[in-house]
Amino acid sequence: MLFYVLILATLNLGVGFAVAESLGRGPRLPSLRSVREWIQYIAWFVFDRAVHFRLPTRTASGIRTASSPTPVKPRSKPAPKPSSGRGEKVSRQAPEPRDADQVDVDTTPAESEPSVEQATATLDEKETPCDTSVEEASVEDMMAGLMQFREKVASLDTKVRKCVRQPETREVQQCVDEFKQANGEYLAHSDAITEKLSRPEAEGDSDALRAKMHKAVEQQANEVRLASQTLEHIDVERDPEAGCQAMLAQSGGLIASSSTLHNELTETRLELACLKGESIECDEMLSDPLTGLPNRIALERHLRQARPADDSDTAIAVALVDVDRLGELNSSLGVQAGDRLLCGIARILKEFSDDGPLLTRFEGQRFAIAFSGQPASDVCSHVEELRQQVEAVHFRDGDDTVAITASCAVADWAKNEELTNLFTRLEAALHEAKRFGRNRTFTHNGHSPAPVVPPEVTVETRTFDLNDL
Repeated sequence: MLFYVLILATLNLGVGFAVAESLGRGPRLPSLRSVREWIQYIAWFVFDRAVHFRLPTRTASGIRTASSPTPVKPRSKPAPKPSSGRGEKVSRQAPEPRDADQVDVDTTPAESEPSVEQATATLDEKETPCDTSVEEASVEDMMAGLMQFREKVASLDTKVRKCVRQPETREVQQCVDEFKQANGEYLAHSDAITEKLSRPEAEGDSDALRAKMHKAVEQQANEVRLASQTLEHIDVERDPEAGCQAMLAQSGGLIASSSTLHNELTETRLELACLKGESIECDEMLSDPLTGLPNRIALERHLRQARPADDSDTAIAVALVDVDRLGELNSSLGVQAGDRLLCGIARILKEFSDDGPLLTRFEGQRFAIAFSGQPASDVCSHVEELRQQVEAVHFRDGDDTVAITASCAVADWAKNEELTNLFTRLEAALHEAKRFGRNRTFTHNGHSPAPVVPPEVTVETRTFDLNDL
């Protein structure tokens, strides 16, 4: 066999030299490197043939060479698996006869683990509309459980702050136990929602939404699990004050992540409503539960309605008002006091926004104001006056008085601009206002942020009691 291979290689070289000679280029002697590569290739080829060479084998249908196996025929498209408890009748298909010389391979998947092909076939053959009842129930249940959990954590945060002044072992241990219980109840509720979303009957055209919701719920659950692990390592007997500080750190993080999950669940519920063709008119879906103002989803809906497709030249300006150092205030006063601060600021902004602009709670410590029919150049002075009104208000918390400032950003919604790009520009202008010392207003002209010159206005100083908000 090696002899035939060498002859074939020699003939190939000879033909190549002859062609080169006929083209007038003349034969070129191969280099030492080329000769070495040819020898290595011939040696590899001979070794490969020697290893894979098999004698012919005889089967029931005749002679078949083992080196050339018969390819397995692809499986036929499997029938969709019938759902249990729905009374549907599905006829069984008889298995296809196989050739006598076909390799005997078991291609039937286990019933407990359906194959990817089966799942795809089931989705492809499904002609009924998307059934989103499971997702709707899960979103509503998750929202209810999440808000209860946030209230418990906020109440515990206030209780722990009272304990930290004069920490007693028994009271601190009681707070730790209540924190653990709240975490455990929430995780049980979250696991039930996750299990419901993972059931086979939940499969449908809204798989992407279920996956998005599952990810958001699981992310929050992981935060709660980490907090529970931290609580397990608290040694109240040894250092009760350190235990209080550890609980305060965990409560602040859980409050923030709960707000993020609530926003994502609201968006998911709205997308489900769009899938079913429902009109979005529910106040609970479009309002912020803390301040009662419209939320970000209501803002985006308002902006799209304010600029219809046939009137894209309508002037629309949007402003962001961001409360400065709210995280530090939450750490010093507590989450419940921080929530009352936000309600107070919402009250101030609403007093100066009743003439037409839409005031919304954008997210966290940020408020958004939409000015329909007005360009940014006309509303900058109004936003600056709002900022000065916030600065002139003092909030009383017991014997302490808290002064609040805000940073603002203003931008026009340009023609044919995506809302995400508008919010990105507002974020850039807000970042510059923070970078230049906070408590100021910047505008974005489409290219770069620029400061707004404060107008000369008369602002009256006022005081609000946090306990009255």
